[in-house]
Amino acid sequence: MKSVQFGGWQMQTAERFGAKVSIGLPGRGMFLLEAAEPEGLDVLVRSVGAQVVARIGAGKALVVMGVASYMGLRGSRAVRFIGPVNVEQQRLAAVLGALNVSLNAPVSSVS
Repeated sequence: MKSVQFGGWQMQTAERFGAKVSIGLPGRGMFLLEAAEPEGLDVLVRSVGAQVVARIGAGKALVVMGVASYMGLRGSRAVRFIGPVNVEQQRLAAVLGALNVSLNAPVSSVS
């Protein structure tokens, strides 16, 4: 039986509620990814089946990937930083245009 921790309260899910708890992860999302070694970014992106949306600098990119891949990369030594990003496509295009960076792929399906 799996216990669940909520703010210091530990509960036996099945005993307390007589229910099963399932936490589903959404399919894909956009993330800011910075590789620990800038030359390793492309290999890192390919290794998790991610897609580069825009390169921001040496070893930094906005990427679209599965949330499970994001969770797996959070503790990786190959990653200096990874975090979720939530922007509107028009605003992203405007910001990247101002930075003279182009989108590699449309991101309309990403929230």
